[in-house]
Amino acid sequence: MSETKETKKRIFWTFEEKNLVAEATAKLVAQRPDLSLLDCTRIAQKELPPLRHKPLKHLWGLDWLKPLVDKRVAEIRASQVDDTPASVEDANSGEFDTVDEDELEPCPEETNLFTATVEDIVYELGKRIAASVKPEIMKMVEDAINQQIADIHFTLPPQELCTHLEITKKKPDVRKPTVLIAGLLPSQKTTILTNWADKLSLRFWHTGSAIPVLRDMARNVDVIFVMTDKVSHKVSQSLTSVKRKDADYIRQPGSVTALEKSLNRLFTRVEASTS
Repeated sequence: MSETKETKKRIFWTFEEKNLVAEATAKLVAQRPDLSLLDCTRIAQKELPPLRHKPLKHLWGLDWLKPLVDKRVAEIRASQVDDTPASVEDANSGEFDTVDEDELEPCPEETNLFTATVEDIVYELGKRIAASVKPEIMKMVEDAINQQIADIHFTLPPQELCTHLEITKKKPDVRKPTVLIAGLLPSQKTTILTNWADKLSLRFWHTGSAIPVLRDMARNVDVIFVMTDKVSHKVSQSLTSVKRKDADYIRQPGSVTALEKSLNRLFTRVEASTS
């Protein structure tokens, strides 16, 4: 089991190792046109330490190799043309450097899509997809960042850039005053809730409800509005003895419109005190 795991361990060449293998492969390709690129690569990797050798069964994952080798081979052959001997005999006198067949590393039959394992195919496809998609993603991110920087730079004067980039402190939440309104009809209550529920914390007591309930409610509010047209003077007066000392007590005559004007004055006063 240990030998199998060691055999399957993948080796990833560094940039320098790739260049070294490509250079040695190109020289072999130029000297030995009878050998395949795969055979030349197997021999060329002997330029690396033994522990850095790959068990090359195919050239999958070595997409970078052929372009480098082709370019270097073209350079080698161009230099050979410049150094061509004066006579045909001199040219024919040169011999290829021989490579013993023993130098070829033993290799099993080259695999293909029909013999490769699923793991090899998935690994190779993943590498190719990542290689093709990564540059596009990086370019999109870089363009987006550059555009954001350009927008800030060109829309604000230099002296305002620092102010624009400062992190502003969140304004603390202001506690809404608790308001008790005694004597509204249910339909009137709906109107007040629609217009004021987001600004004030509202409580309601309807005429005909239990008076002890009204007195309990009056003990824990900031402002008490008593609709004088609906609540008797005796009931309203009883609230003055149970309300908090700092709570406002307002006898409100008139309609819902008059009540809303009073609520507006209250809200304006609260806003002014917290600004």
